[in-house]
Amino acid sequence: MTIRKSYSDAVMITRKTINLIFVVLVCAGIFSFSLSRICQADSDPVSSRISDSQPLWEVGLFNVVARLPHYRGSDETTTYAFPLPYLIYRGDFFQMNRDGVKGIFLRSESFELDTSLYGNPPVDGDNQARSGMEELEPTFEIGPSLKWFPFGRQSDITTYFKAAVRGVGSIDFPGDMEIRYQGIHGEIEWISQVVAPFGYRDWLVGVSLGADFTNREYNRYFYDVSSEYVRNDRPAYQSSGGYGGAKFSTYAGKKITPDITCWAWFRWENIDDAVFEDSPLVRDKNNFSMSLALSWTIARSTHQVTAHMLTHDNPW
Repeated sequence: MTIRKSYSDAVMITRKTINLIFVVLVCAGIFSFSLSRICQADSDPVSSRISDSQPLWEVGLFNVVARLPHYRGSDETTTYAFPLPYLIYRGDFFQMNRDGVKGIFLRSESFELDTSLYGNPPVDGDNQARSGMEELEPTFEIGPSLKWFPFGRQSDITTYFKAAVRGVGSIDFPGDMEIRYQGIHGEIEWISQVVAPFGYRDWLVGVSLGADFTNREYNRYFYDVSSEYVRNDRPAYQSSGGYGGAKFSTYAGKKITPDITCWAWFRWENIDDAVFEDSPLVRDKNNFSMSLALSWTIARSTHQVTAHMLTHDNPW
């Protein structure tokens, strides 16, 4: 009975949500096709501005300032500022890039099956909505991701749809480093990235649109209020699983020198009609995240890998 109920919670999606997702995906596909035609018409041939090969690996420093919500639905944010070393590796079956760390199990002109990682920072006890409650530990996610490239893999514009399902765990850090299972997080997403848009060869821009789906265990970790934490403005609440909200992201990169690139990133998340929107821990149904960064490539491999070995990493 428990297994059957958990399964029902995980697939509980309203007809309104299904229609919205269908419309979004159709519109995204039309936009992607139109954008690819515009870029091809208004820019130089791909071969004149994009190399067919890239270094096998690159090492650098990523200096970032980011403003992030404590969690989806929170009305409080934290600003992070720190340098972060990075490694890009473009192997045939193992890669590290802006999408994270992934092993590639299947790849063709139209499809790619890989595994990737994701994570969220901790939430300290200073969050007002969670005052007196346990702090949220940092979480990590890992699972399979299937990508579909409806127009194939092009050097100047990459458009694909992604469906991912990841298991979620929290880490007791800096305590005993115990890992606890915290549920399942799924997403469907449309992503489009353009190199040298409209002939501006030092620029890269990208946009994505998607929806999240989370099970009861995941939502319980973030949004449940047990009886011991009830107060006048915070009633008891028990989460269910299902639709977890929509999201829109855009980013841009400008290459200053061959080794230095400036980045800007923005994301809007909306949890209207999400299964946990009535939680007393939800204080804002619209969250905005943004960051500015400067990446510096310190060293790169002299060994080059050809384009057919790459997935959708940018060709800078």
